[in-house]
Amino acid sequence: MLYDHLGKRLSKYDSFPRFFNDDDSSDLRTFYLNYQLINVKPDQTKFCSTTLAGSLIQVFNINNGAIELVKQKGFEPPIISKSKEKRGFADKECILGFRHIQVTDEYIYVLYCGTKVKDLNKNKDIVSSNIYVFDWNCKPIKKYEIKDGRA
Repeated sequence: MLYDHLGKRLSKYDSFPRFFNDDDSSDLRTFYLNYQLINVKPDQTKFCSTTLAGSLIQVFNINNGAIELVKQKGFEPPIISKSKEKRGFADKECILGFRHIQVTDEYIYVLYCGTKVKDLNKNKDIVSSNIYVFDWNCKPIKKYEIKDGRA
């Protein structure tokens, strides 16, 4: 959702991408809301959204109080738990993708994990092995490898 400086809602976007035909829309909505990271371009003309569970990156324009999807790119599909207790959350087979995001006027920097939920260590530390750099059209620019996985 997009709000002005007085708290008035200007626009919203909730058309979450579907990776599989059998995805339940309500589960998918819950899933993305639980695992989404957002950062706004410094000039405030765009924002980027990424997901921790699965690996999706989306870029949106902010124009005259409206939100418009510019580009999206999926790397790993989200795997949503089908159990009643964890419905709408990541399944143990789901790969954890983008866990942190920073942006500049030129680039989007994302910290990538690449570990399945079931393979997290006992301390639940999320280890990241790469930093990916994208332009504002979701085009990959560069990949940095993190030697010890701690970022």
